Amino acid sequence: MENLHFEIEIFIAGAVMKIKKLLLPLAFSAVVLTGCSSFSHMQPASESAIQSYQTIAKDESVVVFFRPSAFRGGGLTPVLFEVTPEEEVRLVAFMPNSSCYLHRTTPGRHEYFWTTPTMLGPVYSALLKADLKGAHYYYVRVFGEGALTPINNLKDEDFLEEFEECNWTTNIEASHEWVNSHMGSIQRRYEDSLGHTAKVIKTLRVGKDKIEFKIKPEYGSKYPVLKETP
Repeated sequence: MENLHFEIEIFIAGAVMKIKKLLLPLAFSAVVLTGCSSFSHMQPASESAIQSYQTIAKDESVVVFFRPSAFRGGGLTPVLFEVTPEEEVRLVAFMPNSSCYLHRTTPGRHEYFWTTPTMLGPVYSALLKADLKGAHYYYVRVFGEGALTPINNLKDEDFLEEFEECNWTTNIEASHEWVNSHMGSIQRRYEDSLGHTAKVIKTLRVGKDKIEFKIKPEYGSKYPVLKETP
């Protein structure tokens, strides 16, 4: 997908033949730089934190966002936000390759938004609506190319295999510092997505299935999906 965007930009510039050979290295470099930079904004979750993930209160809902490896979910690193009813954008997590993040929130309706953390190259964004039950776990696959897809079958083998590959992460102070320093750009990207993503990318078609970018109450489970321990 990155190569395609580079080719479009180069075609418009009228320099296809001169730098065609540079497309792949440039795209690969963009992926590496974007993906690696996010690791400085996250750290592995502690064992005690991971153990606490198995508990949930009656008056809260849990959304687990997970990101498969780059070869299965795209090369760009999303930064994920929750949007308040007042349209205030709040950081949830950076989502590097093979990571998962547990987000505790309140039951009811929520909206999530992600964008890429780079100011260069193609910019992707996606919106996800959520309607959450109390004391339920929900799972969302994060792709690096414009999709937040809820898992509606927690016994699906592809989901279980991807989730098993992911490692629990948590934010650090640098995460919030980066967001604070780029909030103006992030807010504009969210506002742009209201006019573009919300109208154009409401669903994702995979084979014969049509997946809505919406978490429905029935997608949840009273019990977490447990990862195997070595």
